[in-house]
Amino acid sequence: MSELNLHLSHLYRFARQINELDFAASLGGEFRGIQDAGWATTTTANEVFDELTAALPKDKSISKAEFRVILSRRTLKVREIVLSPLCGLLGAMYLTKPVVHLVRYYGWPPLASDDSATFAAAFVVGTCSMWLSDWIFEFIVRKLRPPAE
Repeated sequence: MSELNLHLSHLYRFARQINELDFAASLGGEFRGIQDAGWATTTTANEVFDELTAALPKDKSISKAEFRVILSRRTLKVREIVLSPLCGLLGAMYLTKPVVHLVRYYGWPPLASDDSATFAAAFVVGTCSMWLSDWIFEFIVRKLRPPAE
């Protein structure tokens, strides 16, 4: 587990060094979930930029630490804060062992016999569960929302 944590830490550290603003924005639910056919990343990126511009003080420059605080205060929906992570957790808890069993049974892709393969599978299953729940909850909201006039 500590080896997996070490590798993920290196990956996140490298991604943050490339461009901290893009990295922070990419963690938002708009970039994580499955979107409509007409969805454009540039539109969402402009919305994120507008949110951050509105949160930045106009009269003074800010430090890197203050900028990180502003990045962490993006407005998120309840679905992104509670429901998607909860579905990811439940998916990782209850679906990892069956997935690992099936993969090992069929032998493709080959998995190591130690716990690192199970941890990696839990990460993939949890992430897929979050994506799927984002898609399902968005579909439900769109069906229940009254039509725009």
